[in-house]
Amino acid sequence: MKCILIDVKNREIKEVILNKEKSVLKQWYEHIGCDMVETGVWIDNTNSIMVDEEGLLKLKHDTMFFTYKGGHQPFCGNGLVVGCDNEGESIGTTLTLEHVKDRVKFHTLEEVRRMG
Repeated sequence: MKCILIDVKNREIKEVILNKEKSVLKQWYEHIGCDMVETGVWIDNTNSIMVDEEGLLKLKHDTMFFTYKGGHQPFCGNGLVVGCDNEGESIGTTLTLEHVKDRVKFHTLEEVRRMG
């Protein structure tokens, strides 16, 4: 299953493939680097960005964020673009890497503080 990882530490956006033989949720945790996920923003009827639900509880001076054009807030930590079918099951994203790259910007904690 193709997903798109928004890696704030390395400031890169890349495709990742989830193993169909493993738990999708556990793989989300691994890629995002968290223990609890939530939907950060629905991009369209199929695609969303999953983020760390407890990200803001883990703030440090070097914490990185990202914004997604059309999103409602900066997101703390990594994000994972995933798809969802009409039955609510996880599927690969239907978006291209270029589409996501064109809409994501990375931010430091200080930059996010200035946004508020």
